[in-house]
Amino acid sequence: MDKINYKQFIFKLNKETKEDKIVWRINTFAKPALLDSERVLDAIYSTNVLERKIRLFRLKVKHYFEEDYLEWIETFRLEVVDDEGNSLYTFPDDTAIPDLYDTVKFKTSKVSDLFNEFLTDEN
Repeated sequence: MDKINYKQFIFKLNKETKEDKIVWRINTFAKPALLDSERVLDAIYSTNVLERKIRLFRLKVKHYFEEDYLEWIETFRLEVVDDEGNSLYTFPDDTAIPDLYDTVKFKTSKVSDLFNEFLTDEN
């Protein structure tokens, strides 16, 4: 099996998202199938990269520390999905995924347009 350089892929995905070379949309696929111990937080984002569909979302997962003690832990999931939204590959947890999520959330919110338009109105 080829060595997958997922870190480099995530960094490039983030860089090209910041540069508007890759555009994300809010949930264009079916909701992901999750375990009973998982809950989606916020929006689910998707994009196409080289004719492959990519999905990104934030979720909380039940984590049992002891038999009677559990906490919900926040995490992120980056996946390659098929046309129906079924996961084909899930990227390993990596610190770069939350950064990508923040970039995607900022870009899809179009908040920079709001700031620019609002501040332009002052002049």
